[in-house]
Amino acid sequence: MGKINNLQVLKKDLKGFKVNGLENFSEGELNIYVANHNSIMDIFYLPMAIPEEVVSLISARLLYKKVGDRQETINKYLNALPIEAHGGKHYAFMGLNSGANMIYYGNSICIFPEGAYVDEDKIYRGRTGAARILFTSLSRGIKVNFIPVSINIKNTINDLDDYHNVSDNVEVTILDKVDYTKLYERYSLSKSYDEKNAVLHELTDTAMMAIAESLNKEYINEYITLKPKGNVIYSDGTTLDVEEAQKVKHLIRYSTDLRIQENFVRSCIVR
Repeated sequence: MGKINNLQVLKKDLKGFKVNGLENFSEGELNIYVANHNSIMDIFYLPMAIPEEVVSLISARLLYKKVGDRQETINKYLNALPIEAHGGKHYAFMGLNSGANMIYYGNSICIFPEGAYVDEDKIYRGRTGAARILFTSLSRGIKVNFIPVSINIKNTINDLDDYHNVSDNVEVTILDKVDYTKLYERYSLSKSYDEKNAVLHELTDTAMMAIAESLNKEYINEYITLKPKGNVIYSDGTTLDVEEAQKVKHLIRYSTDLRIQENFVRSCIVR
């Protein structure tokens, strides 16, 4: 049946679900969708609004932590890959590389650059993961659109385990794709890490500010502060201290987990 059809069934439980900007969707093209993140339910609302089956990059703890029927819920509705935000650069790189692999295999992806949801009437500066996936894909000769999406929710719930009691009114707007041509030229010509990083931030900021403007919300030019977890979570739900997790055997373990999850996601996508 495919996850996109499951999402349409879930959508029927909502009081109201409206999608604007469908004219900005480019059918048959690869897309990276970046959205604001004000509720845990956004992980469903974003792919629910998009007229194609996408791969969702979400917190590793949402995907792997054993809580109730959470894993069953996510696997039913989402083609999900984990982003481990607490394990350091090696784990972050593996997650972003996994996202780039999905693009390489011909799948659009969605991601929340703020990195966590905050129940505030504000939009925070995004982290650069989505931009890195974009530029990695372009360097491989793959054309990809970079599309901001704004999500406006009323009566929000923030408990994933109550997904079946959804009472939100949701309005999602697919915005104009970002013209990154000059930014990518600058990135390609940049010689230093700092120069490249500045371009990645500029691209991400452009998308997040467009989202803030769409929602008429204040844009905060700083990152959400992530509460340190102090550990890395693996696919079986077990955790390891961050320092211990840097050992090669544990990096290999996580990489293997990712490859298995990639293959699982690819097997679930209806062509």
